[in-house]
Amino acid sequence: TGTGVPVLSTFACESVGATSAVFTAKSDTDGILYITAKPTSGVSIVTNVAVAAGVQKEVTLPGLSPNSDYTVTAYVKANTTQGTVTKPIVVSTTGAIDAKVTEVPESTAVLKISAFADGKLTITYKNLATGEEKILFKNMRLTAGEENLETISGLAPGTEYQFTSSFTCDGTGEVPISITRSAV
Repeated sequence: TGTGVPVLSTFACESVGATSAVFTAKSDTDGILYITAKPTSGVSIVTNVAVAAGVQKEVTLPGLSPNSDYTVTAYVKANTTQGTVTKPIVVSTTGAIDAKVTEVPESTAVLKISAFADGKLTITYKNLATGEEKILFKNMRLTAGEENLETISGLAPGTEYQFTSSFTCDGTGEVPISITRSAV
């Protein structure tokens, strides 16, 4: 640019998932690209990668929390000179799982579970008439893109049940995401 200050000629968000986002950037100088994602509350996530002048770089920013909003900015640093920080881009991550009761034939229920991040799943169900609660499974390993159908049998016909799916994403600590569905 002639000023000696590194400039990002492009910076854009290409895609957002449950626990990461992909950005593209192009710098006018060789240097280090810094991308910062600031959540509504909590600790910012920062990543940095080397960039070459005039070459578009794709960067994945991992470690985001599902169902969260982030304000993302970037800049390039060449030697000791920091470039101008970009205008903020707001990104919203998707949910990590989806769980639905897809069928309820007489004394069984079928749960459809779709994972959008890697992690561990625990499913419990509760008979709302008696208050009895059971664990279907605990800490079952799921991989992003995986879909499972789980059949729960031995249910009392005509009785309302509450199904709770609790999912803990890899890399986000022990903060479970819960989905509760009811079926008769």
